[in-house]
Amino acid sequence: MADTATGPAQLMDHLLDQGHRDIAYVSGPAGSWADGQRSAVLTQRAEQAKARLHVLGPLPPTFDAGIAGIEAARALPRGATAELAYNSYLTLGLLHVLAAANRRVPEDVSLAAADDLSSLRSTTPPVSALDVPVEEVGALAVTRLIDLLAGHHVTVTSRLPSRPVLRASTAPPSASAHR
Repeated sequence: MADTATGPAQLMDHLLDQGHRDIAYVSGPAGSWADGQRSAVLTQRAEQAKARLHVLGPLPPTFDAGIAGIEAARALPRGATAELAYNSYLTLGLLHVLAAANRRVPEDVSLAAADDLSSLRSTTPPVSALDVPVEEVGALAVTRLIDLLAGHHVTVTSRLPSRPVLRASTAPPSASAHR
């Protein structure tokens, strides 16, 4: 499985290292194990840094979630200088509503996503995101299934790390970000 907690923690650390102390997390679907892991680690990191974390959602992780992301973005606290989204679809919705509200990324608010659809590389600006090793996870799952079918009954859990890909959508908070 992909390590769903370490990657978002690294993105949060990046935002905190840049000086953000008021951060919004646009969460994923209700009851999602991955979202629970992400919310817990982000809350922990924010508390350790004495930062505020606003958790918005739950929201579904579908293509239509981009629209839900737009609705969630309207509810974002005005003082938040950074936003981290559960997935790329929510991030695309956030980009849209931020542009419609004349809030510039990253000048007014930094933006990052907990997964990395190829479209995030071609947005303006390109969005910082997690490179989740989905192909490696799938290949390892198939290997484990073949081993199981061959009679090798070994119970083991492998967590493959995701890594932050930092792009132009994150920057230290500016004075204008606190408007």
